[in-house]
Amino acid sequence: MESSLFLFPHLSEDHRRRFIAAGTRQGWFHRPEPLVVALSGGGDSMALLLLLLAVTPASRLVLAHAEHGLRGEASREDARFVQAVGRQFHLDTEVAFLAVRENRCPGESIEVCARRLRLHFLEETARSRGALWIATGHQADDLAETVLFHQVRGAGGRGSAGFREVRLPYVRPVVDFTREELRSLLRAQGFSWREDGSNDSPEYTRNRIRHTVLPLLESAVHPGATRHLAALGREMAEREDREDGEAGALLAWVRRPFPRAERAWRGDVAVGLKDHLLARLLRLEARSLGWGALDRRRTEDLLSLVRRPSSCWRFQWQEDRELVGGRPLWGWVRRPWGEPLGAVPLPPEGEWRWGPWRCRWEDTVAPEGRSFGGWGLGLRFCAPPEKSFLVPLASLDGETRRKAPVPRWCHAWWPAVEGPEGARILPWDRGDLSLPPSGGCDRMDRLLSFSLGKEFACS
Repeated sequence: MESSLFLFPHLSEDHRRRFIAAGTRQGWFHRPEPLVVALSGGGDSMALLLLLLAVTPASRLVLAHAEHGLRGEASREDARFVQAVGRQFHLDTEVAFLAVRENRCPGESIEVCARRLRLHFLEETARSRGALWIATGHQADDLAETVLFHQVRGAGGRGSAGFREVRLPYVRPVVDFTREELRSLLRAQGFSWREDGSNDSPEYTRNRIRHTVLPLLESAVHPGATRHLAALGREMAEREDREDGEAGALLAWVRRPFPRAERAWRGDVAVGLKDHLLARLLRLEARSLGWGALDRRRTEDLLSLVRRPSSCWRFQWQEDRELVGGRPLWGWVRRPWGEPLGAVPLPPEGEWRWGPWRCRWEDTVAPEGRSFGGWGLGLRFCAPPEKSFLVPLASLDGETRRKAPVPRWCHAWWPAVEGPEGARILPWDRGDLSLPPSGGCDRMDRLLSFSLGKEFACS
């Protein structure tokens, strides 16, 4: 502690107290494990490093800098600056040179790709160093900007929560400090920092909020408006987390495992929920799957869609992701849903594979009333096998399809039997269906059973 006071003689006790309080609240301050510092070289992250050096051993800190290769020589200078800071304070320093343009996914923006690669680098650095936390320089102005940005875009009540102070492995130790406070601290200690020119460009909405809206609120509406907005963001985040925790039990209840879906819901339960609760469950599920958040307008559109009398609907969540609804299931699925399997003639007997299905003819009399629900599906059938075919449900006509309690995204590979007396499909939750006796048979004396392969097993 004495050495930190010597290194930073102009660090006030108030700064130290507030920073330690944030670290205690966030869980990293009293722990010995390494802490990765996401150091861009800008004023916020440099002030974060200064405060960390003042209250925690330097041996605990790991600097991590992502050079995106998007600003030419300026970004390379940022990387060299961070490396020099690491040498100055004898800190373990990791710099990654990311080829953002070369690693973009189809349809992915430069900004989204840069963020994806940066987070991957930070998290890999933390794993390799045994670090439990990654500290970022987000401060009170950032939180206030986020609250305003989300509100003007129609994010609703959840947008008031801004970002989380802690979302492991990420922590935000300077969230209680304003941007000007942090820069004043750096100037008082004689610390330099790098400025990213893109942060001043009026092209970006956040920059206009930063340089125009917030200063106007501070000068013309109320001094301290930024702090108040940030406090609102933290309070709403705490409230949202409590309500999300309560909704988590309901979410576990509404889920139903089902193949070829990232997640499946009981549609009869979901449609019976009130709008505000259903919207919350939809947000929670999307977050758990890594799907993007819907704004208020699109959430309202989805709620209106699920309330329609029609039993089937589709909602495009993102480019290749859909929420597909109907009774009895809603499916969170990715396009394409799957190529249809080809028709195969039913053999006289035995076992074989048909896509993901294990198929079997049994030459035994099935007892009346026997049910094959769940993953084991069955059909009692008397027509000669050589005159019958196994086909995907998608190949049948619409009338037959409407009778099937089978999710829409499964039609391309769900087994159905097309026989000389017409087709009868195999339901997933209503036991057996059967073709009528033919050829003089007075009883159904064959059993056709199906079960999904291990690769589609759900827990």
